[in-house]
Amino acid sequence: MNEIKVVYGDIDEALSRLKSAVPSEQPSFPSVKEGSNVLDVITKLKSVNESLRKIIQSYQTLLLENEKASEKAVQSIHEAEEKLASSAKEKR
Repeated sequence: MNEIKVVYGDIDEALSRLKSAVPSEQPSFPSVKEGSNVLDVITKLKSVNESLRKIIQSYQTLLLENEKASEKAVQSIHEAEEKLASSAKEKR
C-alpha cells in the first residue's frame, strides 16, 4: 500500500514564510509633479505607476488567499487523517 506522509511542521513553516514574505504596507511610488507644461510622458508614467500599484496589491491579496486556502486544506487533511486513525483503532 502506498502512503503519503504529511510533515505538518514543514508545511506550517513554509506557509509562515509565505505569509511573512508579503509586505503589509501598500506599494508607494514617487509622485510625479505636473508643472505648467503637461507632457504626455508624465501622464503615461502616472498611469503606469497606478497600474503597477494595482497589480502589486492584487498579487499580495492572491498570495494571502492562497496561504489561507493551503492552511485550510492542510487542516482538512489532518482532520481526515485523525478520523481514519480513530476508525482503524475502533475496528481492531
